[in-house]
Amino acid sequence: MERSLIQLMHGIGAATTRLNVVAHNVANADTVGYKSRDAAFSTVLYDELKNQPGGETAGGNGRLTPEYVRLGLGSRIFGTPLRTDVQGSLTVTNIPTDLAVEGEGYFRLRLPATPNTGPLIVLTRAGSFHLSPEGGELRLVDAHGAYVLDEGDRPIAVPADAAGIVVRSDGSVFYRTMTGTIEATGQRLALYRVVRPDALRSIGDNAYALPAGGGAAQGAPAAGGGAVPAAVPVEAGMLGTPRARVVQGALERSGVDLVQEMTGAMLALRHTALLSRLVGQVDQMSGLADEVGARAR
Repeated sequence: MERSLIQLMHGIGAATTRLNVVAHNVANADTVGYKSRDAAFSTVLYDELKNQPGGETAGGNGRLTPEYVRLGLGSRIFGTPLRTDVQGSLTVTNIPTDLAVEGEGYFRLRLPATPNTGPLIVLTRAGSFHLSPEGGELRLVDAHGAYVLDEGDRPIAVPADAAGIVVRSDGSVFYRTMTGTIEATGQRLALYRVVRPDALRSIGDNAYALPAGGGAAQGAPAAGGGAVPAAVPVEAGMLGTPRARVVQGALERSGVDLVQEMTGAMLALRHTALLSRLVGQVDQMSGLADEVGARAR
């Protein structure tokens, strides 16, 4: 009976976590560039118990059961990875500093250093940026002052007297002069493709920190040695194509599918209710077993 209760405890914990993930997704249904999360289940380690005498000679005496019995302890949530394959719809804002990624790719930003930490590299799909004057130029930053970076990890910047910024579909950055001409800055937005969503750590405000090492952040060891990066630069040949293109004057809406999330919520609630009823039944069976044992004595 104790093993059954442990299995149910793990199951209820996993179902509750799943429900919390769904609630978080629903709460961000209107967050710009938000990517929904999934609850990834795994089984708890099995116990391996010996059979009754004779198991060590299984097959020799006609017995067909294996030498050991594997008893599970239920399931658990081992992670809540991002669903990076979901593309949110684009909303046209006609604001030149609003940028959206259509297809694969995340903007690469650098948060300013603090007294306790150094600069932090983050990835985001929320492209609500603005130009901020600094050092005699205008730098493209987000609402928290994080610099939008180019392929050389330099802040995207235009001259202080620029009349506006122009970003092409391949991420190339230009600026408009006061006379109306378009001049190149020689920079291109750094777009990174997430390889291991489970390695990204949410730091709030729809930004995700990479493991130590930045863009070439090392994650789980690869089969052939080395390590699998958490995110890699989008290939130059993909930039400006339907697979990865930047749209200026638009923002990506949340990728949350409310119908799917509400269905998941109902399933999680029913799962939790069923497991709760099973807990009561197991408790009753345990009481009956104790009563039978007492009478036998």
